[in-house]
Formats: sequence, C-alpha cells, structure tokens
Amino acid sequence: MVNNNKRKEIENQENDNDDDNDGLLTYKKFKEDINYDSIRSKELQTIANSLGLPIIGKKQEIYKRVEGYFLSKKFKNDLTNSTTNQP
Repeated sequence: MVNNNKRKEIENQENDNDDDNDGLLTYKKFKEDINYDSIRSKELQTIANSLGLPIIGKKQEIYKRVEGYFLSKKFKNDLTNSTTNQP
C-alpha cells in the first residue's frame, strides 16, 4: 500500500512531466488511462462534451474525435515550445 506522502510525491513527479500540470486531461493521460475496450460510450460522450466536441456518433467516432482533439492540442504545445526555445 502506498502511503499518502509517497502518493503525493508520485503525483508531483507526474505533474512535472506533463505540459499541462493543472490536473486536466492531456493527450498522454488520455492514451494511458482510457482504454477503448473498457470505456463506456457515455463516459466518452461526457469527455467529448466537456471539451466542446460533438457527442453524436458511434463509440469509435467519439473516441477518435477526442483523441484528435488532444493530439492537435499536444502538437500545438510542442510547436509553441520548440519555437520559444530557439535562440
């Protein structure tokens, strides 16, 4: 069993590694935590709705829509970071 101090340390390390460390779902967290086979359509619809994405369609369509949203956001963040880090 992991004690609370160790859990906070692990969470802090994970947050340090994420571009968005404010607890929001990111592309990395989405791909790691959300398994297509085990997630229900309603849960995907809730995620899509919270992101302002359409919730109509089959489960696979909604999953791809959410995945695409996070992928484009990650690409924009990576692009922004690479241009700001250039001399």
